[in-house]
Amino acid sequence: MKKIIKLYVSFISTLFSLTGCTPTVSVWPELVWPDPPDQARIEFVEILQDQYFQGQSYQDKLSTIVFGAEAGQKLIQAFDVATDARGNVYVSDSADRSIKVFDREQGKIRKIGQQGKTKLLWPVGLAIHDSLIWVADSYLQKIVCMTTNGKFIKLIGKKGELNRPGGLAYHAGTDRLYVTDSNSHQIIVFNAHSGDQLFTIGARGSGEGEFNFPSYMSIKNDKIYVVDAMNFRVQIFDLDGNFISKFGQAGDAPGDLYRPKGLAVTNDEYIFVTDGMYHNFQIFDEAGNVYLFVGIPGTAAGEFHTPMGIHIDENNLIYVVDQHNSRVQVFRFLGAG
Repeated sequence: MKKIIKLYVSFISTLFSLTGCTPTVSVWPELVWPDPPDQARIEFVEILQDQYFQGQSYQDKLSTIVFGAEAGQKLIQAFDVATDARGNVYVSDSADRSIKVFDREQGKIRKIGQQGKTKLLWPVGLAIHDSLIWVADSYLQKIVCMTTNGKFIKLIGKKGELNRPGGLAYHAGTDRLYVTDSNSHQIIVFNAHSGDQLFTIGARGSGEGEFNFPSYMSIKNDKIYVVDAMNFRVQIFDLDGNFISKFGQAGDAPGDLYRPKGLAVTNDEYIFVTDGMYHNFQIFDEAGNVYLFVGIPGTAAGEFHTPMGIHIDENNLIYVVDQHNSRVQVFRFLGAG
């Protein structure tokens, strides 16, 4: 059957080519924020969502449009997103118990996390360094370490060390893996190589250095940025867990945080925070001054339905998990200057 489908798609593709009527599979709108005539700071790039994956070959795109996405390609309930050095995009899909990989090198969507003796049950947070990927699995109560090709390496977290791990951040200089544990209201720090627990940061509360259901986090320039979700704020620490500063409060004005979810930081320390209630992401400086917000509720490009994890790569491409629209939206940060 698959052979027949491939022959049919090949025939349709050839027919379009001969007639000069090759269809456009996806054309993205030109969107920038803020609106003209103000200088653009954010531009929309693309959507990653089964048939809209730009890395696919033309025939694969056409096959997906005609016959639908293959099993395992479609995002169901995404939580977090990360990229490797080659630009491949990894998305944790908890409902599918897998990591979906938008593989730009191979031009296809594949999934990992169901190979080997340890299979993912509820993957949430992601961290990638070189050829390794760490996955926080809240049901396993472990951190699963595997290669970016899906080969299982090891588990991190002895019995009782992790309750509900969520956000992850890796620091290459110290080989430390930082894990937010929402149910224990703290950050737990491991040696990424040995898996040994090194120390913890915080306890439940609303004071400086305390947490109320911490979620995602990011490390940039030797500082840890943490979404302190139910305290409606972001806290900043040094690598040893010493408190530096905080910003944010509950409210509905620009700069307020009501359901903060994901967090990412640029090299020049602009802080991007997604908000699941306002269906947008806001951009702050380290003092907590709001610079810009992007997004409104909806299903079109640049609109969101419960944005979650967010990641910024070295080229200032911004990847945002648009959870209930079952996709990842990609933007570019053009700078604040």
